[in-house]
Amino acid sequence: MPLKRFLPLAAILVLLSVLWQVPGVFRQAGMYDEGLILVGADRILNGEMPYRDFWNTHPPGQISVVALLFRLFGPSIMIERLYDILVRAGIAFAAFLLARRMGSRAGALVVWAAVTVYLGQFPNYGYATFPALLCALAAFLPLLAGHDGLRPTRGARRRNLALAGVGVGCSILFRHDLGLGAVCAGLAVLWVEGARGRVGAGPLTARVRKSRDETLWYLAGASAVILPVAWLIFAAGTPWGRLKEIFFDFPFRVYPQVRALPFPAPLLERLTAALPAAVVLAGLLRALAATGRGDEDRRRLAPMLALGLLGVLAFPQAYTRFGQPQQIPVVVPALTILPGLLVPPAGSGIRRRVPLLLCGAAVLFLTLRGPWANQVYNLGSLPVRRALAMTHGLARARWVPLEHSQVEAVKSVQGSSRPGDPLFVGLGRHDKVLSNDALFYFLAGRRCATYYHNLLPGLVTTASVQREMLEELRRERPQLLVLYTGSDAEQEPNRSRFSSGVTLLDEGIRRDYARSRVVGIYEIWERKKNRPADGETGYNPAL
Repeated sequence: MPLKRFLPLAAILVLLSVLWQVPGVFRQAGMYDEGLILVGADRILNGEMPYRDFWNTHPPGQISVVALLFRLFGPSIMIERLYDILVRAGIAFAAFLLARRMGSRAGALVVWAAVTVYLGQFPNYGYATFPALLCALAAFLPLLAGHDGLRPTRGARRRNLALAGVGVGCSILFRHDLGLGAVCAGLAVLWVEGARGRVGAGPLTARVRKSRDETLWYLAGASAVILPVAWLIFAAGTPWGRLKEIFFDFPFRVYPQVRALPFPAPLLERLTAALPAAVVLAGLLRALAATGRGDEDRRRLAPMLALGLLGVLAFPQAYTRFGQPQQIPVVVPALTILPGLLVPPAGSGIRRRVPLLLCGAAVLFLTLRGPWANQVYNLGSLPVRRALAMTHGLARARWVPLEHSQVEAVKSVQGSSRPGDPLFVGLGRHDKVLSNDALFYFLAGRRCATYYHNLLPGLVTTASVQREMLEELRRERPQLLVLYTGSDAEQEPNRSRFSSGVTLLDEGIRRDYARSRVVGIYEIWERKKNRPADGETGYNPAL
């Protein structure tokens, strides 16, 4: 497509995607998922380093980008949300470009509209999956540039491969699981398409050599992004044991036990969850089945292979903790593949076309029925939510509604402490944990007194972590603690609903602090004035 036509089209589609999402940005702020991103960015802004100074479950890309935006425009929930909806609009446009390679412009516009509607439903602002998916889809575009019938020069091909590598490298910096899936999808395109003879007629050894060389350029681009960031993390003094705990021990050993959610029971919800998975699997199998044949259009099969494998590799995360946000890396590739997958073989009659179209319509209906209802609610409740957002008076949450008792508790803490003072925001109990109010730190503008602002089950419920937190509280000596009790009675059908039996942190809090006031679902505790200073006695809060 000529540049003079491409740029106006890109601007129009991105603008329409943004406008569709505008009513949603006035949703109530998320205490946990959104709060974790905001607090992580705030801690970076205050000079702290991820992993060395605070626990972060994902690579540092998202919180670093948000911290940069805060540096440029000031800490604000709305700044983070505007960045988020631009990323979602970018995903929809990248899906349009990939779908255009697999079918007609009309089909690609359907994909763009479907992805825009689907992504607009999520209140998970700042969710690292969005930029990771955008980088992955964007990386596929230069990777597939040699599969459209136009043979680029060797230098242009190498530049495209390096750009694709940079894209998947950036994806890894936002979500390592999704980014690694994108790397594998790109490698599959290079090797499978090479086996199909994309590099031209010639002996197999020559084609293998060509695919090997292309792989090196691709991986070099990814390494150019990942290695400097890894060096910075280690150069900052981050212990290898801490990284092993965050990226290997907890996600593979603990997370499946304390965060798993079952597959939905109602038939309609089962179909809604299963159909996108079936679509990406069908796309992958169709692309692989055509490996030994040269009769099908490679322009359509190469992106189908990349997107299908990306979606399939997202299965473990999507179906371990089953929920709509976790299914995004499956559903978006499925919607992008769908028009290309429904193209019947040449010469097919009406009997073959009608069932394919009906299947496509069923997938779109089941996937988008929820987002449509969500958008209707957003539009209907917009005046009320805007009115609430204008009354709380917290500068960092301007234009964003907040829970009333959270506002009052934040103001109480701000009135009893100074900016920069340490603060601990915990839970009513720490032997059984579901989720915490991480957003409170950001709203109050106070420094987190412990390494952990993400109070995960299976982590903060252990004796070793509670001892570590008690030691930090002894060292930092925050004058105020805030205990959020709103999730104490909630539970999920996994091991997080059981008490670990470890109450060291709760006992230490009650030994050193006294409850001074209750604001709705928040308890504010003040340090007891008769507690001895550090070193005056043999007092050890970890015992």
